Formats: sequence, structure tokens, C-alpha cells
Amino acid sequence: MIDDIEDNYPEYLADERGYAWDAWDVLAADVIRRHDAIARASADDLAALDPAGLDDLDRWAFARASRELMDLDGFFDAARLVMASSDEHRGVSYAEVFISAIEALSDAGLGDEASLHLRTFRERWPEDTQAARLSVWIAARGPDLATSLEDAIAELMDDAEAMFEIGEDLAAIGASEHALTALDAAAALADTHGLRALLLDIALLRADLAATE
Repeated sequence: MIDDIEDNYPEYLADERGYAWDAWDVLAADVIRRHDAIARASADDLAALDPAGLDDLDRWAFARASRELMDLDGFFDAARLVMASSDEHRGVSYAEVFISAIEALSDAGLGDEASLHLRTFRERWPEDTQAARLSVWIAARGPDLATSLEDAIAELMDDAEAMFEIGEDLAAIGASEHALTALDAAAALADTHGLRALLLDIALLRADLAATE
């Protein structure tokens, strides 16, 4: 099972993000069935639903289904409701909902709103290193990328994995020079902590970047 997850991690992450790790073990069967019906709904079926009348688990199913159907407005509307909710559902990972929404808002050119949600994310989960990564994500297509990356390197002085994730993000959008800066910082931390597997991942990504130059 673990090997399967590692071999297909992007798909696993896409399938599970936003859900509590034990969600499917603790939720009642009828709750799961209702969620699954919304998650597989057609555009017409989603149009007949009002996410404001759903609980957070079903809102997240609505959001994900909308995104699969390329309806970003539907995704954002439902995700905003989940992020603003005061009636938390045990099946939802609220930090991961924030992460998904912040990334999507930034990608859609709504960087100001993404930054507002990032501020809330930092307040609710002050120890979560994803905040530094998200700061770089928001800045990645603008003039403040170099400064944001410097700030992230300073913030993540003891987290090689998070620095590597930033390098991966930047490599994925073609910001090779900044990606290499992030990878250099990740490599220094990984070397300090003897993280040999991570050092190999860094070397492989560096080779990929060199091959595309």
C-alpha cells in the first residue's frame, strides 16, 4: 500500500487532499454515500444544489466536482464557504482546503484574495510550513518572487522537505533560476540532517532542469 502511494503520489494527493486522514473510517455510511453522489455529480446536478445549504464535507465534494468540470466559480464559491465555516466537520482537513483554494486563486489571477486567505491560514496554523511555500506560490508569477523566496528560505531554516517542495513548484512553472536557488537551500539543509533520499531527489530535479536549458 505504501509503495503504491509513493509511486502515484500526485494522484493520491489530488484524490485525498481536503479530507481528514481517517475520514472514511469514522464517517457513517449514509454520509459517505451522500458525499460520493455529489463528488460524481454532473454539471446539471451541481447546478441544482446550493452549497450554502450543505455541510462542509459535502461543500468540499461540490467544490472538487466543480473543479473537475472546469467550473472555477463553483469551486471558489464552495471552498470559500468551507474556509469561513464555524461548524467544522470531522471529515474535512481545513488546512488542506485552504492550501487548495489559495493555490487555485493565485493561479486564476486572484492573488489579493489568495493573500488574505494565507493570512488566515498563518493565524490558524502558525506552525505549518506550507505557509512559506504558499507565499512563494502567490508571488511566483509576479515581480516579488525573489524577495518572497528569500523570506521563505529564512523562514524554513530547518525544513529541507518544504524547501524542496518550493523548488518543485518553481521548476513546474519554468522559473528555473529561482528553483535552483530553492534546491540549493534544500540541499544544504538535507546534507546537514543526513537526508540522503532527499538529496537524491534534489539531484534528479537539478538534472531535469539542466536538461531543459
